[in-house]
Amino acid sequence: MTDDKMDDIHLGGESDDDNTEAVTSTDNAKKGDTAETSKSAETEEASEEPQDSEATNTAEIDAPRDNGEEPTAKDKRPETSESSAEAPPLHKTSTSIPPKGATSTVNDITFYTSGEAKNADTLIVVLTNYLGFQSNNNLLCADSIHETTGLPVVLVDSTGNNPAMHVMRLKGDEELPHLPPPQTKPKSQSGPSFLGKFKSWFAGSVSGFFDDMWLAAHSYEKTINIVRSSIETVYQVYTPGQIIVVGYGFGARYVLPLLKRSSLFNPHEEDDEDSSPWEVRDKANAEDHILAGVAINPSLTTEDDFKNVYKPLLFIYSDDNEMLPRSTVEQGFRAIPGKDAERKAISQNPPLPHGFAIPGDYSEDVVGEKPKEVFEMIDKWVKAQLTKE
Repeated sequence: MTDDKMDDIHLGGESDDDNTEAVTSTDNAKKGDTAETSKSAETEEASEEPQDSEATNTAEIDAPRDNGEEPTAKDKRPETSESSAEAPPLHKTSTSIPPKGATSTVNDITFYTSGEAKNADTLIVVLTNYLGFQSNNNLLCADSIHETTGLPVVLVDSTGNNPAMHVMRLKGDEELPHLPPPQTKPKSQSGPSFLGKFKSWFAGSVSGFFDDMWLAAHSYEKTINIVRSSIETVYQVYTPGQIIVVGYGFGARYVLPLLKRSSLFNPHEEDDEDSSPWEVRDKANAEDHILAGVAINPSLTTEDDFKNVYKPLLFIYSDDNEMLPRSTVEQGFRAIPGKDAERKAISQNPPLPHGFAIPGDYSEDVVGEKPKEVFEMIDKWVKAQLTKE
């Protein structure tokens, strides 16, 4: 039996203890029969046929090869004993489901749109995880946010169309590989941690997310420039009244610096009744129109990332997450200068994997209904922000 918990912590005039609410939920994840699953996977692989790739509507970028197409020479890597024998179990993505939106490229920046975004009063901009547009699940996630909130959504590639998946593809794997399930034993037991095993495996067999070259190409300075340019382009194309930024994993870190004070902010005119943000709209940049942000299980986050958060923030993360230590979250929230920040910790036994919030990245027997719960949290919080206006 699993134990799930979600802690709501609000940042304001009161202490954290006064603003902490525990919510329990039942984990409906079911354990499938291992032998039956293996047999089913073999049967499906033997009978798989190429599918029509036009449904993905991604003519202007390289679409994920989820349609049975033979990988190109660039995507292939020599089969070695390390890659074929040492790799931990990988979860398959639900890439057979076609996304409902459309992909466009403007000024060399590619984005995916779900819903009627042009001149929208409120537009949600989603920053992808480190898989970018190579993961069909990221596109489906944008569709789900649109369907849940009823607001138009634009997905931007926080990797700059250079996802880690380009170097994580395994030979013969026609779908996208993802992280192995986390350790199920208590942390107090001896032996290497899940993250340690994961790093060691990648270091020895596949260049991946922790590859130094990829990380060097996606430093904070380079990535924040990509994100800001993308949001500026989205704003110029769709001219929304306001923007709510949502980030997952790698992209979630960059939600925080986008919540800084408006460039038009003048502390001496803060109480001036005659000043109106709409009167100076033409002088504002895209970031000035960001109303609030949602960061979901960010990776590579530091305490300093929180120091310029002045706008409303919803911070959703999995507890017992070695890629996002609880100490980093607690210290970061103490560093937030704004007064409208809220954090929700989701935990279960066994621990959730880092990428639990993207539907399809992990099977339901690992994450249960957690991705859906995250959508519901986003919907409730976004509606609350819009009501405040």
